[in-house]
Amino acid sequence: MNRQFFTQFMLGYDKSIGHHNISGLLLAYRDQNTNGMELPAEMWQYGARGDYNWKQQVFVQLNAMWASYNYLPSVTRKVFLPSASVAWDVMQSGLTGKGIISQLKPRFAYGLTANANAGYFAYNQSYVSTGGYTFGNSPVGSGGVTEGALANPRRDWEIGKKLNAGIDGSFFDDHLQLGVDYFVHRFVDLIQAPGSSSGLLGNTWPVMNLGRNEYRGFEAYAGYRNKVGALHYNIIANLYSEQSKVLFQDEIARPYPWLERTGRPVGASFGYEATGFMTEADITAKSPTVTGYTAVPGDLKFKDQNGDGLIDADDQVQIDRLKPVYYYGVTLGLAWKGFDLSAVFYGTQNRTINLARNSYWEFQGLGLPSSATTLPAGRQRQPQRQIIPAFPPEPIPTITRRLLSGSKTPTTSA
Repeated sequence: MNRQFFTQFMLGYDKSIGHHNISGLLLAYRDQNTNGMELPAEMWQYGARGDYNWKQQVFVQLNAMWASYNYLPSVTRKVFLPSASVAWDVMQSGLTGKGIISQLKPRFAYGLTANANAGYFAYNQSYVSTGGYTFGNSPVGSGGVTEGALANPRRDWEIGKKLNAGIDGSFFDDHLQLGVDYFVHRFVDLIQAPGSSSGLLGNTWPVMNLGRNEYRGFEAYAGYRNKVGALHYNIIANLYSEQSKVLFQDEIARPYPWLERTGRPVGASFGYEATGFMTEADITAKSPTVTGYTAVPGDLKFKDQNGDGLIDADDQVQIDRLKPVYYYGVTLGLAWKGFDLSAVFYGTQNRTINLARNSYWEFQGLGLPSSATTLPAGRQRQPQRQIIPAFPPEPIPTITRRLLSGSKTPTTSA
């Protein structure tokens, strides 16, 4: 049985003195979650926020948060997270007259966030069941206990350092709105297993707060609204892009730069670069093949990155996230005498999709029911339909990819 107990307390203050407007907020909450027979997980947070603006022109906000999580060791259990933001409404300042521009507000913010990633009291060393041993004149198996993976007694919070800068504007009596944000989010002290560790330890090395990743990008929007008689209409377009980079992950020493994960996008996949299909000429010329495999025409042909005449793990390269990913959308709206109509269009560019099973295996199961031994009527040509768009064409085109039954091998699929 799972249980949750949540408590929250807030106290606010608001005061105006002439052109000075001040507000404040004190916040405290406790969130306790119990999962089955496990010990409760308790998160405490105490925060304070102060807001100030002068003549609705200059805006300043200061925040301070203290957090505590009992699944972390006592020496690192608490964390302090400050943040601040500032904005300026240029048009309210009177420096420029209101003509084409209705509003123009630049803004800037910086602050810290935290993620516990604590596991279940993972800082305590644990012992686990093992296969045990046999004992006695008539050997009888007995269970045993062994030391689990080494614990990190100073497991700490993962910290995010976030910077945002942007500007919003309204034009032509607020009919046109434009805005853009630029952000840099750097995450440090990420929990990771050390790469430069030695197997001589005789146990699994403890995870540590080692990793550093960075995400940066922008978000922009443009909107227009107006009316023609009783018809009101609006259109909003937005664009978002983000790039990530591994700054540090304590990876093992690698023999070639294309194998390194540091400096590449977070979560990038690595694999072999396919350059086509093996031909009779490639076989005769003894083109590089996977170590221990005899290639035949129709197998995939991979690029030998290091030129050693073999295709092995040293020839793997980054195969996805090679370009920034873009997300975009358009929202349309119409309103006329109580009737509303809206439409949303959205899309993405340079997104990576991992296909699996029948997404790329043309002959998975050959279309057979589990109890069938022959193809049902009307489905005898299913494989041909997968390979040849219009079957049967005259003449049948040449197929350069090798066809085979059974499990695929590293040289028959990318």
